[in-house]
Amino acid sequence: MSGGMQIQETAGLRFRQRLGQIGAELRSNPTFLAGTIIVLLFLFLAAVGPYITPHDPLAFDFRARFSPPSSSHLFGTDDYGRDVLSRVITGARISMLLALYSTIFCLLVGTVLGLIAGYFGGWADEILMRLMDTLLSIPALLLGLLIVASLGRGLTNVMLAVGVVYSPRIARVVRGQVLAIKEEQFILAARSQGESSLYIMAREILPNVAGPLIVEASLRMGFAILLQTSLSFLGMGFSPPTPDWGLMVNEARYFIFDAPWTLIFPAIAIGLTITGFNLFGDGIRVALDPTRVRVSRGEE
Repeated sequence: MSGGMQIQETAGLRFRQRLGQIGAELRSNPTFLAGTIIVLLFLFLAAVGPYITPHDPLAFDFRARFSPPSSSHLFGTDDYGRDVLSRVITGARISMLLALYSTIFCLLVGTVLGLIAGYFGGWADEILMRLMDTLLSIPALLLGLLIVASLGRGLTNVMLAVGVVYSPRIARVVRGQVLAIKEEQFILAARSQGESSLYIMAREILPNVAGPLIVEASLRMGFAILLQTSLSFLGMGFSPPTPDWGLMVNEARYFIFDAPWTLIFPAIAIGLTITGFNLFGDGIRVALDPTRVRVSRGEE
């Protein structure tokens, strides 16, 4: 009994030490800190944006058409006299919510498929991975266009399209992690105790693939925003007058020389958000790299 408690205490101590090392790595990583600041900024805009917009993002004011940036319209106005700043702020909620929902969807689908393929192997692995390879062989934008063209526009269909596009990538990551650990001693011990496959996958394997999944989730958020705005730019996403960033860029391209601010500011929002999530995910990836942790300990 005392030996078992000692093993648990040792495992708990190692876990706390690992968390401390990861936390120290994150706090000292400028890439992660920069990404976190950008992500938190846009999350804040998504949460409180509708309450802090200086103007109604849908209100027309033809007397103020193509007004350049000024004290009354910091980002200027578009061809309908709508305030660009208000539309960019409101668009943050649309992009962040869609990216969040589609990322959750692709994580759920990809994780389940990757666990099944990696753990059971055989025909299940062969069928699922060939299906994933088929989807991966289709360019992301083209696959997204095919799905939205089949289902129609709207938040739900765009979210589904983005989720389907990136599910195979999650499945591949999870499968690779499962193959690397499914023959470890703790997995074999769980099997010898008669634990079910579902229990082993959920309680033994899934916690050990959480790190790579967190990294993938943060990266997929950025890619989801890029794909969603691309679909809107091509006319297969949201319909006017929705204040969506991709749709704003699409509408502004006709006036790029007469009113460049109508394109520049939503494009900056898109680029900043994607960059923020990429920096955030890259920082987490570095912090979770056990090789880097060992090198850091050796240097100390």
